[in-house]
Amino acid sequence: MLQLKLDPHHKVPELELLYSVHNKSDTFVTDILYQLKQAHTEKQASWLLKKYFGTQENISHQLNDEVLQAMLIVQHWEAQLHLLQTLPYLTIPKSTAPIIKKHLLSLTENNNKFIRAWAYNGLHVLQSQYPQYRYDIMPRLKKALLDESPSVQARIRQLNLFSF
Repeated sequence: MLQLKLDPHHKVPELELLYSVHNKSDTFVTDILYQLKQAHTEKQASWLLKKYFGTQENISHQLNDEVLQAMLIVQHWEAQLHLLQTLPYLTIPKSTAPIIKKHLLSLTENNNKFIRAWAYNGLHVLQSQYPQYRYDIMPRLKKALLDESPSVQARIRQLNLFSF
């Protein structure tokens, strides 16, 4: 039985309250992961998960892997954005890295500039964990600095890729 039940109409103030009440619960992560897999609550669950990751020092392997799997299947653009924003907290397993890379590359073609910006950020995370991808990803990031919308370029500049 879920301790934390989300409503598709919950907005940020309500999510903040739910988080403050439930984040220490033994079932919090399980409840969030279950609701992340439900199309009608994936946006709210992903927001709570992003908030949770920002407060944790260690993420379990199981949670890490489940979030990476969810990233490949969520549909709502805000859920996708929230999960992309969790990538800096995650460790991408070597066996999953090619799948994540392919997914992130596809997201750099998304119509939504926020998704594109955070997909480039995700590519940076990937190449930070797997330097062998650097030769493919760095030219893409450089090209995006020239060709992308200003907001996407701003996100890439925040990565400090070219500081010496």
